[in-house]
Amino acid sequence: GMVRTGNDKEMYTATYNQNFRDAGVSVYLNYTRHTYWDREEQTNYNIMLSHYFNMGSIRNVSISMTGYRYEYDNQADKGMYISLSMPWGDNSTVSYNGNYGSGTDSSQVGYFSRVDDATHYQLNVGTSDKHTSVDGYYSHDGSLAQVDLSANYHEGQYTSAGLSLQGGATLTAHGGALHRTQNMGGTRLLIDADGVADVPVEGNGAAVYTNMFGKAVVSDVNNYYRNQAYIDLNRLPE
Repeated sequence: GMVRTGNDKEMYTATYNQNFRDAGVSVYLNYTRHTYWDREEQTNYNIMLSHYFNMGSIRNVSISMTGYRYEYDNQADKGMYISLSMPWGDNSTVSYNGNYGSGTDSSQVGYFSRVDDATHYQLNVGTSDKHTSVDGYYSHDGSLAQVDLSANYHEGQYTSAGLSLQGGATLTAHGGALHRTQNMGGTRLLIDADGVADVPVEGNGAAVYTNMFGKAVVSDVNNYYRNQAYIDLNRLPE
């Protein structure tokens, strides 16, 4: 007879996926069994549960749990992931992610905050294999530049910090201004506020403020399309 090596024999898979909308619960189950002609069979089990709910005055809390078991060559790997996310105040989110049982346990707590249209930051603190890590990130769409700051500390591995400033200058016969850049050579709009400084002008992104000559350049506009920019009356100087 034929000797068969390295060939699949059979594979069975069964999946159940259900979203219970009224309860805010999703369930996913999966079972897969793989047999071979020349080696031990492999079996996979996966389960995932997620739940959205309100906790007192805190709306839209989400939690999800995933468990898995993988059997092969008469041994088994098993583990679980947990993730939790909840709004904090009007513009912030607190999150937790954990990974357990797969050899290296790790967990991380995160805080994300949008300070205003132009500014957001994120801070993550975690442990993995008994090593601590701290990661921070700050981004601000300023009138003169887009500013990105990052700092990372991973115990026993590396420490890093970064600063990125993206800006440009546009000069025309009608005046000019320094500004942040979306993409080099992209469309820009020069606004003249009749010589008035500190007037907020908005295109598609965060407001930019006119300079001491009353000029501002809006860079977050579309190429080849009619664009609108407007003065943000709520932020006018006194």
